Amino acid sequence: MLRALAPATTPCFSSPAPTEVPFGTIRGAPRSAARPEFQLPEQLSRYTIGRLIARGGMSVVVEATDPERGERVALKVLRPSADGRHIEREAWDREVSILSALRHPGVIQLLDSGTASGGELYLVMPLLQGRSARAEIVSMKGCDAGALRAATIDSLMPAFLQVAGTLQYAHDCGVLHCDLKPSNIFLVRSGTRERALLLDWGVSVIGAHWMPGDRATGARSGGTPGYMSPEQIDRTVTDLDVRSDVYGLGALLYEFCTWQPAFRKGPPRRLLQAAMAGAIVPPHMRRPDLQIPRRLSEVVMAALDVDRRNRPGSAAALAEAAREALFGR
Repeated sequence: MLRALAPATTPCFSSPAPTEVPFGTIRGAPRSAARPEFQLPEQLSRYTIGRLIARGGMSVVVEATDPERGERVALKVLRPSADGRHIEREAWDREVSILSALRHPGVIQLLDSGTASGGELYLVMPLLQGRSARAEIVSMKGCDAGALRAATIDSLMPAFLQVAGTLQYAHDCGVLHCDLKPSNIFLVRSGTRERALLLDWGVSVIGAHWMPGDRATGARSGGTPGYMSPEQIDRTVTDLDVRSDVYGLGALLYEFCTWQPAFRKGPPRRLLQAAMAGAIVPPHMRRPDLQIPRRLSEVVMAALDVDRRNRPGSAAALAEAAREALFGR
């Protein structure tokens, strides 16, 4: 479906350290690209600007009113660089293309996009209630092992299985996400039900229906140290396939089981080196107090294998193996 896509008085937001952005943050700006104060007008296209929801290094998300729909929406606006250029335009256009094409319950709906009269690039999405998986993990800090085990089974594991299903759909459409991490999983609450959305498609790769062994020459992506696969780190590798996202899913599953990232915190260079070396403590050994099933730990470690030939061959295969390991058939 996506094989032919081409990377197609007002709030004043300064440029502090990035914070979590519920609807994704575009990355990729050179560190030298200074970010000036970013002032939005009271009116952006037809949307009336409201409160700040979140901000990141490359974008801000605000609540806005859409007079045509008569409802509040989430408006994501790309921040300009110091000289006014949108140096992340390619990633932005890629995200617009993907959100416009993908139709799945696990992908947030794109309501509108465009360029305002002042040159601001914006996306419009539904205003959702919930929080990211990262916020969920942080909120449980200090809880006892019993509470953590229950939350894994009741909340994080169902979210993981939903995200794996969304990712399988994206792979079937020819899209690699390439930036799986808890802050890109948004848990939407509606009554007693919870739905997991996979966010931030700005560093994704659009190509053929890549399966293990298929080559996509020239395919490169961004990613986040501590979650990106070794082949994403190795700049000489230009044939990413679905197993690169399987690695990211494995990193998610590791954190959802242990409530800790697979790699201990540290400088990005150290995280990248640890990933390339496969220096990971198995989940059941990292948190013996959580009584993680040995079989589930083995499934996680297979997904995080440095050699992608040893990983599960698809997101669906990893999800099924994890489900059986935790819940049985």
